[in-house]
This record gives sequence, C-alpha cells and structure tokens, in this order.
Amino acid sequence: MKINNVPGLIHNFSNLFHEGCSFEIEFGGPWHFNECRGTAPPHADNEIGVYFYTCRNPKDWNTPIEQNEADIWYIGASNSDLGSRIWDHVGAIYEDYKNRIECSPRFRRNQWANDNSVPDNIKQSVAEGDIVIYTAAISPKDFNPMVLEKYLLACYYKAWGRLPFLNKGI
Repeated sequence: MKINNVPGLIHNFSNLFHEGCSFEIEFGGPWHFNECRGTAPPHADNEIGVYFYTCRNPKDWNTPIEQNEADIWYIGASNSDLGSRIWDHVGAIYEDYKNRIECSPRFRRNQWANDNSVPDNIKQSVAEGDIVIYTAAISPKDFNPMVLEKYLLACYYKAWGRLPFLNKGI
C-alpha cells in the first residue's frame, strides 16, 4: 500500500459510519526529521489522529500525500498528542544532552535499531532521520483514532499479506 492511497482509504472508512458518528480529518505534512529541524510535526500540539512514516520521494521529500507513491513503513495513532507519539519511536538524539552532543547516526537509538525483521535500508533511513511523516488529525476529540489505525492496518495487510515493516502488531 502506498502513502497516496491513504486519503481514499480514510474517505472509504468515513462512509462506514452513520451520521451520528461522523468525524473530520485534516491532513498535515509532509514533514521530514532532518529537513524540518527546529519545527514540530504537523498537528503536534495535543491533536489526536493517525500518522505515517515513509521514505522520501526521490525527487522531493516535500511531496503532498496524494502525489507520493512511496511505500508506507509505519501506521500509528495517538489519542492525545501526535507530536509526542511521532518522536517516541526514534529515541533520544543526544549522547550527551547537557552539552548537546548528538548521536551518530542521529536516531541510532530508535526502537527498530536491533530488529532483524526490518530491512536494512529502512533501518538505516530511520537511524539517519531520513523519514517523511504525514499526519491526519481527527475531530471531534472523542473519536478514537485507534479505530482508524486498525482499519488502515487491516487494509495494508489485505493488500500486502503483511503489516508495514515497522509495525509489529495490530
């Protein structure tokens, strides 16, 4: 499943519900760990929603979600703070926080660093911060974004017969 399939899948998901259970989606991104240093990911401030890790488009990392044909590496959700969840996976970037000495590679402490089931090219991209993030904020805030996350993971599994490389379960 490609990242550009996500808007259509979310639209299909929204059609599954009756009027009393409606929700709205606002897409954010793209956002790149290295290219966007000093800025927060879209919808980082206490927003709920889903987010996606993928590789950069070879021509331009700053490609709108509808035009990016890259594979999805990870599908996640947050019911309180998208920004924190996005950062949780990659770990601390400092060897020495007090003196601001960064790790090399920058995200070598990411949660997949020692996972042999993840292809080496993806592990390297994650460790180097060469990851593009897309977010989809959900309103109202009482809608559970994990329901949408599970739907998208099921769609991915149906299309590929497996989960995205960085997802370990549904």
